[in-house]
Amino acid sequence: MVLSDAESLRHAIIVLRHDLDRLAAEIQALRASETYRTLKDLADWDAYFDEQRLTLDATVLRLEDDLAQMAEQAADSDDGEARERGRLRNLLSSRSGVALDLGAYRAIRCRVGLGGAVGQCGAALESGSA
Repeated sequence: MVLSDAESLRHAIIVLRHDLDRLAAEIQALRASETYRTLKDLADWDAYFDEQRLTLDATVLRLEDDLAQMAEQAADSDDGEARERGRLRNLLSSRSGVALDLGAYRAIRCRVGLGGAVGQCGAALESGSA
């Protein structure tokens, strides 16, 4: 079946009308968006983007500060555990004259309620290290 020129033109018109309706709906959605309304109402785009840059810069600085504080807290926590292990080793070795191995250290931590990672206490106590 061969389409005549008139049929081809009718088909092209239908396709173009469909495309036109789709594009009109997209334009309407864009005009209803908050971003479009904000940008449309701007009198000074340079001032707007300068303000946005300052806001983003302040957010970046705040997040960097938060990250630095978190890193300090993590380091302080690690230092505190290292000091605790050292004090416990010194105390036990000075009282008993025996060096403390890692398994015994973990078992003692579990027995005094300082615990450890999940599964550490059971393994340390079952091994009879303490």
